[in-house]
Amino acid sequence: MVSSRHSSASLSAGYDVRQPQLRSYSAALPAFRDNTDTPRHFLERCLERIEAVESDVQAFVAFDVERARQAADDASVRYRGNRALSPIDGIPLGLKDIIETRHMPTGMNSPIFDDYVPRRDAACVIALRKAGAVLLGKTVTTEFACSRSGPTRNPYDTDRTPGGSSSGSAAAVGAGMVPGALGTQTQASVIRPASYCGAYALKPSHNLLCYDGVAPLTPSMDTIGIFGADLEDVWGITAAMEAVAPGIGGPALGLDPVMPSAVAPRRMVRLDTVGWAEVDDASRAEFERVLGTIAAAGVEIIDRRSSPDVEALEQILLEVPDISMRIFAYECQWPLRSYHECGDRLVGERVLELLALAESMSPLDYRIACDKRSQLRKAVSALGEKADGFLALSSSGPAIADIAYTGSRHYPVPWSLVAGPSVSLPVMASGGLPVGLQVMGPHASDISIMSRARFIRDLLLNY
Repeated sequence: MVSSRHSSASLSAGYDVRQPQLRSYSAALPAFRDNTDTPRHFLERCLERIEAVESDVQAFVAFDVERARQAADDASVRYRGNRALSPIDGIPLGLKDIIETRHMPTGMNSPIFDDYVPRRDAACVIALRKAGAVLLGKTVTTEFACSRSGPTRNPYDTDRTPGGSSSGSAAAVGAGMVPGALGTQTQASVIRPASYCGAYALKPSHNLLCYDGVAPLTPSMDTIGIFGADLEDVWGITAAMEAVAPGIGGPALGLDPVMPSAVAPRRMVRLDTVGWAEVDDASRAEFERVLGTIAAAGVEIIDRRSSPDVEALEQILLEVPDISMRIFAYECQWPLRSYHECGDRLVGERVLELLALAESMSPLDYRIACDKRSQLRKAVSALGEKADGFLALSSSGPAIADIAYTGSRHYPVPWSLVAGPSVSLPVMASGGLPVGLQVMGPHASDISIMSRARFIRDLLLNY
């Protein structure tokens, strides 16, 4: 649908935390309810933005515009009759292209799946349709969400990476093309691109949401993630999916469709992680500034310098990159082996590297890595009883100037292992580019962590 090349002048020349490119849907709800605006008009504004910037950002691989317009018209009728299905009725969404959709291709950025259109929707897609969401298109992913990068570029500097593997979803939201999008995170694939692209994001507790119909990688860490133009959009999308398609055996939190109120934390734990050594001076200074603002609001912040327990956790975190890669490679050897069987030339080099690592491991090696993960979770749970959450960077600085490399995983990976909720807030800028603040909690603490994240957002952006 994008007919011509546009200059990047249509994108923001620099990141301003108070004037991002984001397009909030929740902010438009009052106008829908008083009939001064409609979801159809909102969708058309999204399409205009896509027409203006998609040729530069390249966030999408497929669109379903006519069905989207019909769904937006249906939502408009419901709002006129005061019969909205949910707070996200009519919201235009992008879906990461490893999520099955029966009306659009699911290509996974692989020639193996060229022209493949599933005959069913993933569970999360069914849930979103029931909530009235408008499924506008499929967004770029790295190959199988773990390997070769796609063409997507950062919406604040098209010479830089958007992050991955949920590249297109983060960039589409960050560029203001859509107010929300789905991604997935197994290691770093939601929190890192959200940080780079200036989007809000939630990686919920593992198995809060049903993963059926999403291409699997590492079952013990695979998690659906949500990008949004604000926290309210992120929460509404998450709650709609949990209401219809909760994870089997998951925490079953029964999320209210309305986001929890802001609650001031009493104490937060600051984590440096192994990633601190990678952080540039400007991003370090910005992180320290933000922490100072939070502390000045009466929140006690403890860290490795003030707490032996935090220092003990930081020592465990030094092993996280190795623990994560071993669990990741061992569990993802299926389906990667089956993809490899289709032909060496049909898979990327990263797939071959992961298979080689898996082949070098024994079942005992895998169990040792899982035992170390359990130690990490126990340490987080113990500290979580003494504090109201954890704070860290979402990435080790702004997006790097290399679209073929999705960036360091060191900041998001720990909470993929912890299996607890992680929220990325686009409240920092470094070198004119966005950097996210990560707010995390133990497993199943999604409601309380969102309330703390809302307080921190409101404090830092003066809501």
